[in-house]
Amino acid sequence: MTATALWLLWRRSPEPLVAVKAASLLALSFWTTLFYVNSLVPDSSLWAGEPGHEPHWFGAIVYPNLVVAGVFVAMVIAAW
Repeated sequence: MTATALWLLWRRSPEPLVAVKAASLLALSFWTTLFYVNSLVPDSSLWAGEPGHEPHWFGAIVYPNLVVAGVFVAMVIAAW
């Protein structure tokens, strides 16, 4: 997927904005799945560690993988 996105961005094309949109959508399709995969797969969880030992931040459960995914989604949207 990354190779396809880089090829789209670096190739010579009369329509460079199409390549930017396609590369952005490829990246978003990868990172946004982390937010809803547990609703598609029964009995799955967002936490990859031992159940009951989720990290807490100011009393709320925080999933580090979702924080990373959120950062990447924000960067893609900002760059788009």
